[in-house]
Amino acid sequence: MFIKPKITTSTIDKRNLCSFITNNPALGCITTTSRMDYNNGFKRLLIELKNKQNKILGLEELVLNSGTSEMTGLSIWVEPEYRKKGTKGFQFGEILRLASIINMLENNKKIFKIFSKNTAIYFHSKYKFEPNITNFQERNYALETITDENSPEFKDLAEYAKILLHKSNTDSNPANQRKLCFPANKITKEYIRRVEHMGKDEYKQHPFNRGMDMHLTYDEIMRNKAFFNQLFKKHNIDYTI
Repeated sequence: MFIKPKITTSTIDKRNLCSFITNNPALGCITTTSRMDYNNGFKRLLIELKNKQNKILGLEELVLNSGTSEMTGLSIWVEPEYRKKGTKGFQFGEILRLASIINMLENNKKIFKIFSKNTAIYFHSKYKFEPNITNFQERNYALETITDENSPEFKDLAEYAKILLHKSNTDSNPANQRKLCFPANKITKEYIRRVEHMGKDEYKQHPFNRGMDMHLTYDEIMRNKAFFNQLFKKHNIDYTI
């Protein structure tokens, strides 16, 4: 049975917040709830995933930036016992991601920014996040990962990454350093795409050395709405982009 998300509006700052119920074959009814948290004068959007005993199984912290079209992800977490190797089928991270996308759309945000840990880059990429690196050192870390590749599938990318790194190391002009971020983001996106196309779990053989800034744009969601709508359908969530 498909469950339609409930959209409520917070009384304090008029944020639209989504909540819905999914069913897990092993744990039964799982409730995903969005709420605003105002502790310590800092406004956060919390998405909590709980079981029938009201135990939190997963959590995402976000900021709906006032006066801008941006939403910022602070952290995403799933109880370790439900993400260990061998515990298949829970997909709590995916449910949290779908909830955050609903909140993004219902609040008319156009860009969802995060900083991804190196171990989570492929997870976020699966849901159409792309590299959005502006920090010069962060950019170089990503390029170094690509230059270290020995697989023939990445030979052209590794050579190009070496060229970009050489320019970074020999040209200290700030304007030129900023310009280098564009091709670096582009080559990193292509590197991730190739790894993903190599097959399931192949990403484990191609880890990034450091984390990076990433983003998901409204336009990218629209280009991939069939993909997201299929995920909503998979979890029996009655929501269509």
